[in-house]
Amino acid sequence: MSKSPVARLARSSLWCVLVAAIGLSACTKNPERERAGLMTSADRYFDQGKYREAAVEYRKILQLDPRYGPAHLKLGRSYVAIGDTQAAYRELLRAADLLPQDLTVQLQAGQFLLESRDFEGAKQRAMLVLEKDPKSIEAQILLGNSLANLNDMRGGIAQIENAIKADPERILSYANLGSMHYQSGDRAQAEAAFKRAVAANPKSVDARLALANYYWANDEMGNAERELKVALSLDPKGELVNKAAATYYLQLQKPEEGEKYLKAYAAAANDIWGQITLADYYLTTKRLKEARAILEPLAKRDDGFKSATLRLARTDYAEGRHQEAYKLVDSVLARYANDNGARLTKIMFLVDDKKVADALPLARAVVASDPGSAVYQYHLGAVLEANKDFQGAAKALSEALRLKPGTVLLQVELARVYLAQGDAKAAAQYLKDATSGAAAKIPEAHMLLAKALVAQRDYKGAEPEVAGLVATMPNSAEAQTLAGIVLFETGGSVVARRAFSRAIELDPQSIDALTGLIRLDLQENKPADARTRIEKRLAATPNDPAVLLLAGRTFAALRDTPQAEAAYRKATKADPSSLEALTGLADLFAAQNRLDDARAETEEAVRRQPKSVPALTMLGSILDAQRKRTEAQKVYERALAVDPQAVLAANNLAWNYAETGGNLDVALQLVQGAVAKAPNNPAFQDTLGWIYYKKGLNTLAIAALKQSVAGAPKVPAFQYHLAAAYAKTGQKRQARELLEQALAPGRDFEGADEARKLLQSVKG
Repeated sequence: MSKSPVARLARSSLWCVLVAAIGLSACTKNPERERAGLMTSADRYFDQGKYREAAVEYRKILQLDPRYGPAHLKLGRSYVAIGDTQAAYRELLRAADLLPQDLTVQLQAGQFLLESRDFEGAKQRAMLVLEKDPKSIEAQILLGNSLANLNDMRGGIAQIENAIKADPERILSYANLGSMHYQSGDRAQAEAAFKRAVAANPKSVDARLALANYYWANDEMGNAERELKVALSLDPKGELVNKAAATYYLQLQKPEEGEKYLKAYAAAANDIWGQITLADYYLTTKRLKEARAILEPLAKRDDGFKSATLRLARTDYAEGRHQEAYKLVDSVLARYANDNGARLTKIMFLVDDKKVADALPLARAVVASDPGSAVYQYHLGAVLEANKDFQGAAKALSEALRLKPGTVLLQVELARVYLAQGDAKAAAQYLKDATSGAAAKIPEAHMLLAKALVAQRDYKGAEPEVAGLVATMPNSAEAQTLAGIVLFETGGSVVARRAFSRAIELDPQSIDALTGLIRLDLQENKPADARTRIEKRLAATPNDPAVLLLAGRTFAALRDTPQAEAAYRKATKADPSSLEALTGLADLFAAQNRLDDARAETEEAVRRQPKSVPALTMLGSILDAQRKRTEAQKVYERALAVDPQAVLAANNLAWNYAETGGNLDVALQLVQGAVAKAPNNPAFQDTLGWIYYKKGLNTLAIAALKQSVAGAPKVPAFQYHLAAAYAKTGQKRQARELLEQALAPGRDFEGADEARKLLQSVKG
């Protein structure tokens, strides 16, 4: 009679208990045996170069036993082969923690830490190895490099000297010693160290290359080439020596020589990087067909997928195939969601396509992954700059410059941001560093310095910079335009016209040059010429916001109100964020006493873009002009809620508080923040000085108001405010002179009645 299912189950369970008790595995899996089987399978994939499949198997092992060090180690090496550096870093460090007796793993982890700038971590790994093996040359070198990067250069050099004593023929030790001496500024000792390596082994390619690199770094090109040729004669087919030779000759702009060695390097390389480097050369020289012939097969391989695919994406993008480029970079991110190379590539695409809001989270994520990377901070700064968050951009770029002091690219970019903020003085300070010493020949830095000096109205200071630009870059429209501005402001209208005209010849789209010519037309009483110029440009580019803005200004100067209004309206539609277009339109309405129309126009802009700080600020200004102070305050507060760094809204709100009996301390705090971000803005300095005046801080008031009048010497309200501060301190003559200028015939301003009363009092 058969047993019931329950009975059978009971007997089966009992059998399993009995088997387990005697160590058999008939009823349960043996974890160690399963792990061993997976390890064998994973290692087979690894040995076959199937690193992705190997990684899958190693991860299965770690699901069974998360503390199995060999699997972490092999998984890390798989990630290295695939190119996922971050994942490799994580796994290899975990392996080192789990395998403290494996000194090779400790050294590998230490090298990773050193390359990742965790110098203290690298130092600890080196010391752990040296505790177990005091004679380890690799550990001594690792410790020496760690100490040197921890600013213990003397200790680092001592460690490397110990390594050399232990193994005098080890070339790497001499190279490290030479590098440390070079880093400390002792070039004689550095050269001596590299020569000691050659003397220790004259036939060592590594020693010859190290000495060649030293000479190369010191611009001793003849000596560098001599050592390079010796290295090539010692190992004509060697990977490293051919790579060095290719780089050397390409840098010297000898492409045929460079390509020859580059091909030899690609043929000799044991990994994909020889082929990738050759493809990069073809991409740089626009030989795209040859580049694709290398990259497309590599993209189908595990070890080449990421690097080749990203290069193909950038190639597609450059050729206008944006959709295909995004698909390729997204395919990389689908496999490696946190890969910074792919993220940066996509960021560049998004910024170029004006999709800055989409680029910003990616840029922040890149920096969060490694805040100590100057490159990542630079890219974040560039994205923030494109997003017009100039304060955030300045912060990121300043951090990049702190990490890489003296980097000219960063100095120039930071100066560009300060110029965009209106802080020409800060820009000029950075540019003076960027245009001295080794960077003196960089035209872009000189161009920005000239712009900064012009922005500060320091035309005399700008003259030599502009002259140098015109001499070295005679075909630069920007240089010619700057020359025209300087000549115009210093009274050379004839040569200024010649410079602006030359700029237009070189770049027919130059708005600045066109602006200069129109200013000259108006100054020389040639209104028909000014009208013809702007109408011709409008016909060519009717929807360009910059052209429309210039058209509005030109027609307003010509007192053609209907045309000016039409241009400004079209400009606000073409670029709804343009404060200049809104300001121009509002000024036009205000001149006609059409404040209600100005308000209606700006309210519509706010309705379309309720978080537009420029539109909110403009609306507040119009409400101020209508004496609707309470409503204006609320609008400015809305603008600051959207962007606490909105300097114009902060300044206007501070002025509003000061004029309506509001809290002067709050007003002072607001305007101080605005002045800190734009210290050269005359209006902000005027607000600051007037609030100091109202608080009875007359010395501070005079200092700020003098800056305001110096920055805008023809604004009567600024002159009146400074005169009031002078009068309070008993300086009647200075006050009288300013008031007479401010109240000259034909000049009117808010506070003119009070200014007249003050003038009467200081005359007596």
